Amino acid sequence: SSELPYIWRDTIFGVGSESGDYVFMKTAANGCDSVVTLHLIINSGTFNSEIVAECGSYEWHGATYTESGTYVHEYTNDDGCQSADTLHLTINNSVTETAEQTICSNELPYTWRDTIFGAGSESGDYMFTKTAANGCDSVVTLQLTINNSVTETAELTICSSELPYIWRDTIFGVGSESGDYVFNRTSANGCDSVVTLHLTINSGTFNSETVAECGSYEWQGKTYTESGTYVHEYTNDDGCQSADTLHLTINNSVTETAEQTICSSELPYIWRDTIFGAGSESGDYVFTKTAANGCDSVVTLHLTINTPQHQSQTHTAIDSYAWNGTTYTVSGTYTYSHTDENGCEQVDTLHLTVHHSTANEVYATACDNYTWNAENYTVSGNYVQTFLTAHGADSVVTLHLTINSGTFNSETVAECGSYEWQGETYTVSGTYVHEYTNDEGCQSADTLHLTINNSVTETAEQTICSSELPYTWRDTVFEVGSESGDYVFTKTAASGCDSVVTLHLTINNSFTNDTVVLCQDSCFIWNGLSYCESGDYVQEFTALNGCDSLVTLHLTIVVGINDLNNNKPHVVVYPNPATDILKVDFDCGGCAVENAVMQIVDMYGKVVWGEGIKKGEAAISSPYNTNFIDVSHLANGVYLLRITTGDGSVAKAFVKQ
Repeated sequence: SSELPYIWRDTIFGVGSESGDYVFMKTAANGCDSVVTLHLIINSGTFNSEIVAECGSYEWHGATYTESGTYVHEYTNDDGCQSADTLHLTINNSVTETAEQTICSNELPYTWRDTIFGAGSESGDYMFTKTAANGCDSVVTLQLTINNSVTETAELTICSSELPYIWRDTIFGVGSESGDYVFNRTSANGCDSVVTLHLTINSGTFNSETVAECGSYEWQGKTYTESGTYVHEYTNDDGCQSADTLHLTINNSVTETAEQTICSSELPYIWRDTIFGAGSESGDYVFTKTAANGCDSVVTLHLTINTPQHQSQTHTAIDSYAWNGTTYTVSGTYTYSHTDENGCEQVDTLHLTVHHSTANEVYATACDNYTWNAENYTVSGNYVQTFLTAHGADSVVTLHLTINSGTFNSETVAECGSYEWQGETYTVSGTYVHEYTNDEGCQSADTLHLTINNSVTETAEQTICSSELPYTWRDTVFEVGSESGDYVFTKTAASGCDSVVTLHLTINNSFTNDTVVLCQDSCFIWNGLSYCESGDYVQEFTALNGCDSLVTLHLTIVVGINDLNNNKPHVVVYPNPATDILKVDFDCGGCAVENAVMQIVDMYGKVVWGEGIKKGEAAISSPYNTNFIDVSHLANGVYLLRITTGDGSVAKAFVKQ
């Protein structure tokens, strides 16, 4: 009923229309009656209302409501109509009250409201539940304190940063000291109370140091590589907030690398302020000095001393190796210089490998698990294993392991027609999985739960007559002047996709024809009727397309030339048939030629040419006026040449080819 007013074909059902059978009678294109019976069912929405009062909360249509108000639940009923239920809800709250009462033990038994606390009652929280005026529970909690005449000792330890500090109703101000404090009071109910407070006031620790270091500095378990002021906050042994301050200056070491190649015969050789004397060997030389900032300035010289000839030997040793009187403990290339027979310094070279007990580090990244030396690891961390090298030295290897996991995402999507996902276009609903390797190098998979809703496409055909315009089709009005064609309407369907309806509309015209006939001294038979006088006559037909056809006959009864001034006429039209020029000789027997009018009329009565008769020069011994008419522009067919004066008309037929 919410769709009223509703248009069905060309009938409007207004607001208040009822279900029933409606019969419509019309004339079909074949001229017969067309009877259409519409069985119309008008369903109504459901609208219920209820008033509810509840305590605390109320469940309605799957939702929990905790506040009073008016709530509406909209839905579609079993008839498919929009419906709504209304809830007028009042939420009454339980009444909760908390009361405090302090008494002395000598006041027992003690009556509070309608409850008696007898001798021996103890301090505590007592709860009483009753029904309030709104029908909900009323809960009263009594926090009852029963004081005795007591002597109490309390201990309190605080930090000086907490001063001023309030203990019970006493304020210890800044500058207060540790000690025993005694408080004697008499309570309002007459109970004596003596409290001794053993107060300890501790202080925080605040140290400051200024340090200048080269490269980096270890402080409080951290390594600092940049200058700055750093604060380390902590709780000291007394439990007080403390802070140490480091004023740090980091100076950087200067590192330089130089390369130099000489011949052994050039020794001794001075490089900067260092002399390489006879016997110097190729190798890396490190010079350490103190820079202006107090840090080491390290210069490494890669020195190569070439000789025309040299002997080379390779040795492997554990821990140390003696060669030419020198003991070596570090792997490297060592040289021994001497003079050969050519007077050049000969340099012997030792390629030495010294195996030591080693400590190595291995960095590995894996997905889910990692196997290292037959051990399987599933958690990131640092793992240590010790081996014996082939040369008998200990080798301690630390594995720095990072375990990464795959990525597994899931999304649910509803789209119209198609959906682009991970570079693919999907046109069918389903569950799709995209497998890939994530940024951490692990096998991953994303899952798409896809629903493809299709657009609704409908084609309709409708044929009407132009006399029916304006015409309403569904909710579209075609105005007077509308033309036949395909009309496309796009709307949004319930699925959220486009609903496209194409209407193939044919508008047949209601025809109005004019027929002109010229008869000479006779009657005209038209569709079985005889017409003997000039005039306009109308007949109505139904065209083949089912539309009205209105035909008008413009009839002219032409009078013969004998009726003009009782003179004998003479009209000659030639050549007949004519192609380009039609010649007309005319003598009206004394009428004023200058006032006569010549016209050419087609067989539909339309004037296609007309002008006054020209008084031309006749041929020798010819008594006629001769006129020349250009008919080359006329279509091939039969035409009438009509000559009209004030006394009447005369016509001659000719053929244009």
